[in-house]
Amino acid sequence: MIKQLFSALSLTFAISLAAVAEPSRIEKTTTLIEPEPIAEVSEPDAEPVITCTGCSPAEKQTLQFFHDKGIKDKYALAMIMGSIKQESRFQPAVCEGGFITSWHGCTRGGYGLIQFTSAHRYYGLGRYARLTGQAPEAAKTQLEYIVTEREWEAAEPIFKKTGLPMNSYDYAGKIWLGYGIKGARLMYAWQYVTIIG
Repeated sequence: MIKQLFSALSLTFAISLAAVAEPSRIEKTTTLIEPEPIAEVSEPDAEPVITCTGCSPAEKQTLQFFHDKGIKDKYALAMIMGSIKQESRFQPAVCEGGFITSWHGCTRGGYGLIQFTSAHRYYGLGRYARLTGQAPEAAKTQLEYIVTEREWEAAEPIFKKTGLPMNSYDYAGKIWLGYGIKGARLMYAWQYVTIIG
């Protein structure tokens, strides 16, 4: 019996030694796979930023707004900018005659960036400001409102065309603003041609 017990222990010991001698039979092997390098994804070419050398923050804001609305031709942008300079010198809180006041304080004549004069335009600005919770005196409010007006919608297709001569964009400006007084808007437009890039 002792002999059988000893044989059994010897056999168990031999199996254990065999297992230790051949670890590949009892251990799982792990292979590390190197990750492939991530290919660089190139961003699509971003549209160049529109610039206005020497312009005021109000001019830059206005230029960027119209550019973002799809007006890409330099002459078209210059005509829009020249017209606004003629109308208000980019002062959104200016009442006709040059004094700075609130929308409510301007009781006669035009008001704002493009001198909203006729009743439907003046009160339309106030209504738009109220509906959007913005101030009618703010340039942002006025710019947003401009592109909702029927006058702008009539002129916009011309402004969005590229490669037209300045007089075509001047014609679009007349549709848009009515040009009660032509003033120096065309001269200003040509000045903007040299500083818009």
